[in-house]
Amino acid sequence: YLIKNLMSSNIEKILKEKDAQKLNQIFLIFDNKLKVEVYDENEKFYDNQSGNGSKWFQLVETIPIELDSKKFQIKIYHYDKPVWYKHFFRWVKNLPQWFTSKYDYITIPFLFFIVIWEFAIFAFLMLYKANHETSILKEVLRELNEKES
Repeated sequence: YLIKNLMSSNIEKILKEKDAQKLNQIFLIFDNKLKVEVYDENEKFYDNQSGNGSKWFQLVETIPIELDSKKFQIKIYHYDKPVWYKHFFRWVKNLPQWFTSKYDYITIPFLFFIVIWEFAIFAFLMLYKANHETSILKEVLRELNEKES
């Protein structure tokens, strides 16, 4: 319903010309929220999420438009949660079952991810400590150098 209201009376002209820039202006409000595809017969000529290859879009509505002898379709998709979403939260809630074979495909990558982040945080802290101690050492060496002079 919202899409039909957004479309101006010039939509016929835009569809006939297959003007992607004007379609982009019409559907700009949906950028990164909904996926909109426009088809001429069965050929897709506009997609507002063309760079986003996500497969997690679910078809919500198809709007058929007939102009002269041509048939156009506007397909609207919304983002759907990935299938692993349910499994992950079921796994998080069942701490005693983390190391069962049922959840190995989640536990091992998750623990590996945690270990990598711990190493990254440790490396950052060591770098910070080294920079801090270096600045203190520079001050002490500067003071010793001034006393000798």
